[in-house]
Amino acid sequence: MTNEQKAEIDQRPLQMEMADVEQVRGEGYMSTYANSVNLMVSPWDIRLIFGELMDTGDKRGARIENRASVVMSPQHAKAFSIILARHLEKYEAEHGAITLKPETEEKLKA
Repeated sequence: MTNEQKAEIDQRPLQMEMADVEQVRGEGYMSTYANSVNLMVSPWDIRLIFGELMDTGDKRGARIENRASVVMSPQHAKAFSIILARHLEKYEAEHGAITLKPETEEKLKA
């Protein structure tokens, strides 16, 4: 198999239209809110741990309740980041710029 044929096979899932794929909710499907995400990276996968920052109401201040973990291959994470960036651009075009506090943006870029 040539490299060109391998590349064509590798791109098939990206080219498939979502209308061509039946989507059903699996038995363990869940929907949750998250305002916190932690990222763990290994050579084999990327793990996103979604949680919610909660006020404890005492001197401890706050805690994060982790709600869900999503694990994907680095290739899938890369494709996901491209699609997410595209949708954020569309969102901003319709609703205006999404702003972050300067100190938050600075930390994220470091």
